[in-house]
Amino acid sequence: MVLRLAEDFARRHEPDLLRRLTWLHSPDGVAIPLADGSMDRAVMYGAFHHVHDQAGTLRELGRVLGSTGRAVFIEPGPEHSRTAASQAEMRNHGVIENDVRLEEIWPLAQAAGFTEMEVAVGTARVPFVPVAEFLPLAARRRARQPLDSNDLAPVIGQVNPFLDNTRHFVLIKSSGRADTREARNAALRSAAPLGAILIREVRAQEPGLAVQVELRNTGALEWRASGGDRGAVNLGVQLMQGDTLVKRDFRRVPVAKAPTEPGGHRVLDFTLPAPGPGLRYRLDLVAEHVCWFEAPADLPG
Repeated sequence: MVLRLAEDFARRHEPDLLRRLTWLHSPDGVAIPLADGSMDRAVMYGAFHHVHDQAGTLRELGRVLGSTGRAVFIEPGPEHSRTAASQAEMRNHGVIENDVRLEEIWPLAQAAGFTEMEVAVGTARVPFVPVAEFLPLAARRRARQPLDSNDLAPVIGQVNPFLDNTRHFVLIKSSGRADTREARNAALRSAAPLGAILIREVRAQEPGLAVQVELRNTGALEWRASGGDRGAVNLGVQLMQGDTLVKRDFRRVPVAKAPTEPGGHRVLDFTLPAPGPGLRYRLDLVAEHVCWFEAPADLPG
């Protein structure tokens, strides 16, 4: 019934999305009709606390996710079943309203093949303060002065209820070797660049430019072999006009048919058409379907 309602909603409001959706029917509410290791990501948005078998659901997620898979959960917290709304739902509609207790879920997740759990510490709502209070805070930050507990009181006031009865968490599988399928997370966690681009030579060559670059793996992740798979590393060429991005995905240049280890390097020779008046090229590495490295190098205009 729920899938039928979702399909009807998508048909009415998101017909373009509907064409890209595949509806899977579980025979028992636990089994997922997908092959082992066939998925990269899974998201449960307000659904996990309704399942009748949390351990079985985690085992199925661990089975269908690949060696670097992630399962993201947006759920209520450990007191959920006791709230008035949950009590009413169970009484009036017979639905399952489980509590979400991480100390119980984490051992089940480990048994299902997950190796890490990360938990969000956030706010249920964005804290707003009067402008007269905000401007001094902003001025202190511009002066690189630390905020004190009084400054943070509005934020803490929102964090407290979030911690009381909200649980947003991620379960992570690991193959033992971190590669560029995790590039976005590595970029967020570390100031160390994932890679560097050294332009060795650019020369005019009819009908365009001949370019030679050296690419260095300066991070801790193995670069996946080039191609179109998630995390595959290619050299991306962007078209710029001044500082304005005209076309992000102007071209892809394969880096290597084999992985590139941390500390390794590659030398590429390739050609580009001559840019039009006022245009130039910017190079950056990209982990496909994950992120751009943010290690750009500009070719001479």
